[in-house]
Amino acid sequence: MDPDCWLRPGAAAGDRQAVAAMLKEAELLPLGFESSAAARSAGQVLLDVLGLAWTCGAEVDWSGCYGPEQRRRVPLPTYPYQRRRHWVESPSGHIEPGGPAEPSLRRRVEEADSGERSDILREFLRRHLAGLLESDALPGVDQNLFDLGADSLMLLDAVATLGIALDRAVPSALEHPPTIRALADRAAATWEDG
Repeated sequence: MDPDCWLRPGAAAGDRQAVAAMLKEAELLPLGFESSAAARSAGQVLLDVLGLAWTCGAEVDWSGCYGPEQRRRVPLPTYPYQRRRHWVESPSGHIEPGGPAEPSLRRRVEEADSGERSDILREFLRRHLAGLLESDALPGVDQNLFDLGADSLMLLDAVATLGIALDRAVPSALEHPPTIRALADRAAATWEDG
C-alpha cells in the first residue's frame, strides 16, 4: 500500500479495500467517523476516535491522553434514573417577595380581629403547603404534616414564605406533630405580642 494514501483526503476505493483487509487480518475493527474534521482540532478528532474505539470495546490507555492529570472513573447506578425533581418548586400562588399578593395578606391580617387572624393564616398555609406537597386537595388544619409527606425543609419554607408575606419574623419552632393550626396560631400570636 502506498504510504502517501494516509495523507490524501478521500482515499481511492482500492486503498479502502486494502485497509479493510489489513484490519481484518490483524483482527481489528474499522472505525468510521466523520471526515469533516477541518473545523475541529486534531486533539478533538483524536478524542472522538478514542471514544468511538472505547465504546466499541477497545482497551484504551487513558492515562496517555491526560498525562499527569488525575482522572478516575465514577460508577453510575445500574438502575434507570428517576425522572423526578427533588427540590421545592415555586407553585402557583406562591408568594414571592415584592409580589402583588404580599401586601394584601399582611393588610388582611392587620385589619382582622385577633380571632380572624388565625383563620386567614391557616388558609394561606393550607394553599401554600398543598402546592409544596403537589396535592390538589388542601390539607386539614389539624393533620400531622409529616404524615402528609411534608419534611422539615418544606415546613421551614412555609414559615419563611409566611414571614415574607407578613413582613415580620415568624417563629420557626415547630410543634410535634406539626399542624397548620399550630403554625398559624404561632404566627397570629406575633400580632398580639407587638
